[in-house]
Amino acid sequence: MKLRASTIIVLGFVLLLNMGLLTYTYRAISTFNKYQGDNNPDLKELRERVENLTSHVEALTKFLESKYGTIPSLRNIDSNTPSLLLKDGIVKIGVITSTSNAYDDYEKYVREIIEIDVNTYVQSLGSELDFIFEVADAQGQAARHLEIVQEMNEDGIRLIIGGMWSSQVCASRSYCYDNDIILFSPSSTSPLLSIEDDTIFRLAPTDFEQGAVIARMLESRDINAVIVIQRGDGWGDGIYKSLEIEFNKSGGVIVNRIRYRAETMDFTEYLQDAEEIAKEAVSNYGEKHVAIELISFAESVELVRQLKDYPTLYDLKWFGSDGTVHSQQMIKEVPEKASRIGLNSPVPEAEKNDRYNDLALRYKKYTGEDLNFYTACSYDIAMILAKAIVEVNTLEINALKQAIMEVSNGYRGVTGLCDLDKYGEREKASYCIYKYGVKDGEYGCWKSGFCSDLGIITWKND
Repeated sequence: MKLRASTIIVLGFVLLLNMGLLTYTYRAISTFNKYQGDNNPDLKELRERVENLTSHVEALTKFLESKYGTIPSLRNIDSNTPSLLLKDGIVKIGVITSTSNAYDDYEKYVREIIEIDVNTYVQSLGSELDFIFEVADAQGQAARHLEIVQEMNEDGIRLIIGGMWSSQVCASRSYCYDNDIILFSPSSTSPLLSIEDDTIFRLAPTDFEQGAVIARMLESRDINAVIVIQRGDGWGDGIYKSLEIEFNKSGGVIVNRIRYRAETMDFTEYLQDAEEIAKEAVSNYGEKHVAIELISFAESVELVRQLKDYPTLYDLKWFGSDGTVHSQQMIKEVPEKASRIGLNSPVPEAEKNDRYNDLALRYKKYTGEDLNFYTACSYDIAMILAKAIVEVNTLEINALKQAIMEVSNGYRGVTGLCDLDKYGEREKASYCIYKYGVKDGEYGCWKSGFCSDLGIITWKND
């Protein structure tokens, strides 16, 4: 069917008029709600009529665009577009844990602390919104993480604290962008995901920062040559790339890069290769100037368990990353071997303020575990999302993204200043360095050094 120009103009005018009426009607409803509540029968009838009009507007929009393409003026809708306004005073936020091992503690953390504190906070802002958190388990799989994001979207959840691993963020990023879902990660650090104007936010500093810290650690210990053993995923690749750039700047040499499959539990083949490479490196540079850099997660326990059969590797200095810090499994299962290699590893350090200390005590009470930087970041994310929602009262993606940036910048949470850069990622952080060892007859992971946000390394006395 071919429409006359005059008909198109009339249809467009009707569409814009209806959209304007919808916007102002919903504003009136929102204002009326504040004073009269949601149970007024006249208000309910008005809601139904507006929602019916919404469906007609959407149908008309699709018809016009199918015939004549996207009409910019119809897409730059006011942030109070009716279908995106918060209804019934309830805001649902999803939380996706990285693994099944983390699920139980996180579920308690969310239920007993975060959800209660968020609702207390928004009430203090004068809001009557009720925030409900739904926790799910990605089971250590990027594909499962994406499935959960899709399921949450079907349930109307468009704000998610998740993507604990960079591989999980990577798997879900496109879907989140295409469906206007905010995914705010407390612990994803891969610089490969630093993409401007997407719907991903991250409160952990990226591995461009961590790679530089590792390079400074190696240099400060007079290491000239390093063999990198790394997990083969986006997270591991990101740290490696940054380390390569920063270490080479100071004249350091990466002798070899051993990239293992993420699901690996038997490291025999990789360790055999590393042993031969290490022998040659020691011959060329001297044992005191050669080190191993391990970029790994929980599977590092299995690697360390198998390490004693490779004497050259076992005698070298070992360094790690944030994925090898404070592993209770490492301390319980291979304490002697871990203490032998030390495995100095950097991790972003939260600002130790009174609020952090209080949160740490409550977290310990409910989970029995010590609070760490990344787990504390989830708390700050929940607060930032809540304040952003209260300020804009909409889930419209552009308004919400802008509000998140504005709320974050200058916000001092339990982890410190939460300023975000143009990619929606934490700008700067200081790092503590930890290593495995024995202290007062007890095996543990103890603080061994510090890296300031200026990149200056200071070591505690060994």
